[in-house]
Amino acid sequence: MSLLFNTSLPRRPRTYGKQHVAVPKFPPKAHSPPAEPGWTPELPKQGPDGAMRVVFGRSYGLVFPPTDWRPDSKQAQVPDWELEKDVVYGYNGEVRGSLRIIEDGRVAMYPLGSMVVMHTLEDSSQRYFEGHSADVLCLDYSVETGLAASGQQDPKGIEGPFVCLWRPDTPTETVAQLHYHQRSVSAVA
Repeated sequence: MSLLFNTSLPRRPRTYGKQHVAVPKFPPKAHSPPAEPGWTPELPKQGPDGAMRVVFGRSYGLVFPPTDWRPDSKQAQVPDWELEKDVVYGYNGEVRGSLRIIEDGRVAMYPLGSMVVMHTLEDSSQRYFEGHSADVLCLDYSVETGLAASGQQDPKGIEGPFVCLWRPDTPTETVAQLHYHQRSVSAVA
């Protein structure tokens, strides 16, 4: 019995100094050519069986077309018209503390979807800030600087959430975007 405790077993070092060494669980696979001709794993193009690699959030998946589907060349073209916003209706009551009254009580500012609406109370006209790519979750306004700050949730894809700094008098221009947030921006001040 004493031989078992006195015997030193060889161990694989996991660290060298302060640097960690990654040890693969399985040996690396040799790069093999695609099994089917025409399939390119690097590019998000359609494979020979009709499958297309797409990004869902931060993970990849395959999408297959319906059986016996034939694409129409007219449907693949961009239409020659655009939609214009006349008036935006609604208010998201789940975004707490998001209604701001600015410009001496003449303008109500509130988020709705991925935009911020500035509604002039005197003539019911609206202006829009559309610098976000996902739903706006928080909004604040500084009277001293005349800047508004709005934060959004994490959009689908690889882009992360961010805060936009902008001026309500020129809502088509973004002063700055503050990135490096995770999941969502729930408060700005």
